[in-house]
Amino acid sequence: MRPRAWAFALAVIVAITAPMRAQDLVSWEELLDGFDETETKYLPKKEDAALSALIETWTERAERNGGKVSRAEWEKVGGALLEKGRAAKADYRKIMATDWGRDALQIAIMDRDEVKNRLSAKAKFRTRYHPPYVILVQESEEWEEHAKAAEIAGYLAGVRAAFKAEVLDPLGRPEATKPVPVVVLASMQDYEVYCSAGGGKGMGQLAHYEPSNNRLVIHKSCDMSTVLHEGTHQLVRSTVRRPLPWGADAFWFNEGIAEWFGHARRVETKDGVVYETGLLDRNDVDPKNATYSGRLMTLEVLRQGRNPAWKDVRPFTLADLIRQTNDRKDAYSKEGIEGNARTLAVYSQGWFLIYFLNRFDVTKEGVVKFGVPGRYQEGWKKFLAATLDGAWNKDLFEKSLGLPPGGMTKVSEEFDLYTRFVWRKIRKGHVKDQRLVPWTDAVDKDGKSIGKPEDDLLRAPESKAAPKTPEKPTKKS
Repeated sequence: MRPRAWAFALAVIVAITAPMRAQDLVSWEELLDGFDETETKYLPKKEDAALSALIETWTERAERNGGKVSRAEWEKVGGALLEKGRAAKADYRKIMATDWGRDALQIAIMDRDEVKNRLSAKAKFRTRYHPPYVILVQESEEWEEHAKAAEIAGYLAGVRAAFKAEVLDPLGRPEATKPVPVVVLASMQDYEVYCSAGGGKGMGQLAHYEPSNNRLVIHKSCDMSTVLHEGTHQLVRSTVRRPLPWGADAFWFNEGIAEWFGHARRVETKDGVVYETGLLDRNDVDPKNATYSGRLMTLEVLRQGRNPAWKDVRPFTLADLIRQTNDRKDAYSKEGIEGNARTLAVYSQGWFLIYFLNRFDVTKEGVVKFGVPGRYQEGWKKFLAATLDGAWNKDLFEKSLGLPPGGMTKVSEEFDLYTRFVWRKIRKGHVKDQRLVPWTDAVDKDGKSIGKPEDDLLRAPESKAAPKTPEKPTKKS
């Protein structure tokens, strides 16, 4: 092709592509459409950092190019990320436009300032809103704050749903909807610093709930059961219509119901995740567990005095248990190892008392029933309703169960016998899926039957030891 032809072709290409390039170049400010680069914090940490870096780089690039950038090129490298950031920001603003959001923001600001004062002015937190929970997660290079907040929110939403289905709905009670603060610290060390700066509240524990400000305080190493346990305290306190002073409240009830929901099992179904309550402690039913971590195992060790460190501490009688208040909890915390053993007994027996009220029934022949509502279940519901009204007192238990004069003695005996019965069945292996089974369904790992009719008697059959052979008399020398 002659030179003049080349020049003509080149001119045509320039003429065609110039408008296209001009149309592709847009104002960088217009492309951001008012997006504030400081608000990339609503994205997960890695995406936040990536989008922040991109915006900074492209802002400098636009400044060198008269404020213009290529729309097509930007869409390839940052468009999707920017839209995700915009969506997260829009969700945040939507929440903040509600009464709940405005209250939540105030709580987040106040709690963040107080927590930073206890830790360090350098401590940083990211706030994530999962209504009704306001979750403040301490920033750390060791974790993704966005993901941790979502994990904790998932656990709390699960126990909230279980509490609603098992407690609120049957009693006709509404859910508490006010913002609920949750602080997630980056380590056990930071948790201890926080507790120490707050006068020691929570020291020696894995996590705790603060009734005075409705705040749940946990840390990175807390497992699901700890989150559920403390989250239940938060749910109960938020539901009580006229809360009693903390020290006068029922120790056994608060810890028992927190254990009841705290040891729920997380199950994934086709309809979503559900949390099953009322199961036996997995540490009790695991034959390989040789520690005292199971709740019934703890009671058996106390009953038999098998731990020398706990000396003469034994499980409480039912009458003593139901009169335990939070003032006693404070007193036990100052009694060293023995006080710790008494606290463990209240936690374990509090949980088992709820299990007993919902499960226990027996035939006239003394055979324990399975898979039916407990004979005291309706009494438990009355007790629960009155307690959530704020009407708890030391006589409420007997009144709720409608016991006649002397009836407490009978219930106390049943409670003690049933505690031993359940432990006996566990040791015999009469457990399936963390539930007791009747002797007819008890099998070993090979499917062989291991049960006998007498295994389901509330009172253990007396052992028939062989009579001793009388010794021959010896002559005195």
